[in-house]
Amino acid sequence: MGLTREWFIYNRTFAGEYDSTNYNYVPFFPVCVATGPYICAVLGLYDPFTYGDHPVPFIFLDTNLYHYISQAKAAQINKPSGPFEKRYVYVTPFT
Repeated sequence: MGLTREWFIYNRTFAGEYDSTNYNYVPFFPVCVATGPYICAVLGLYDPFTYGDHPVPFIFLDTNLYHYISQAKAAQINKPSGPFEKRYVYVTPFT
């Protein structure tokens, strides 16, 4: 079985956006808004046999997602944000 991309919700650990263990698998599209300073969810690579309910580590195995997280935090909008690009990182205000 190959890797698939699935949704993972961020658990809001302070300054932990780049640690994949701070995200948990959800079997549905997350409800997030398009602006805000906080990461809400990511479309990460899913390998449940190796990483359980967390996406594969960003820094080594999913570097594009790592960069999208950085861009989303800086711009406070979902990334990538081009008109025909699929969103991999969603942000939200902290409520």
